[in-house]
Amino acid sequence: MQSNLCTETFNYNDLDQAKIEKRALDEFEKIPKGSGGRPQERIWYHCKVGQGAEVHFLDNCGYTDNPKPFQDIFNPEGVNVDVKTTEKGDPVHDIQGCFDGVVDHIVGTVYPEGHPKAGQMKTPGLDKRRYEWNQEVADKIYFLHHNPTTRDYTFLCTVTANDLALKYVQDAVDML
Repeated sequence: MQSNLCTETFNYNDLDQAKIEKRALDEFEKIPKGSGGRPQERIWYHCKVGQGAEVHFLDNCGYTDNPKPFQDIFNPEGVNVDVKTTEKGDPVHDIQGCFDGVVDHIVGTVYPEGHPKAGQMKTPGLDKRRYEWNQEVADKIYFLHHNPTTRDYTFLCTVTANDLALKYVQDAVDML
């Protein structure tokens, strides 16, 4: 029986590869070169992993595409949803690592000590993009873990924008 969030584990290789490639290419071409200090190959990989998760929701869960640039999908009730993946941690053996990956997306990341830009913002988080920069970011964010070895995706949690607190807040019922 399908859950309302379609949260079962699924595998990248079982998804429509042509659809992932097309969506990933469309996204990749919009991303500024060298974004976040990542090489082009890494950006391309991240686009494909992220689009894999979106394609799962589109093809298997009744979601529809949000055609706006850098917007992801609408759930069956019409709510704008952003889908984020992390490869940090492991949903069975390292939940803290998964949690750290979720936090990186929400709060952002900084360059580590020893880097010429140490302490400076490397990747802005969802909170900054929505509440400081006034960018359009979905009210609801789904987080999934992607295992690069097995190519399995595992649902982790959802967060919702809290406009009073000016930050995203985890939906308590969804965490592992």
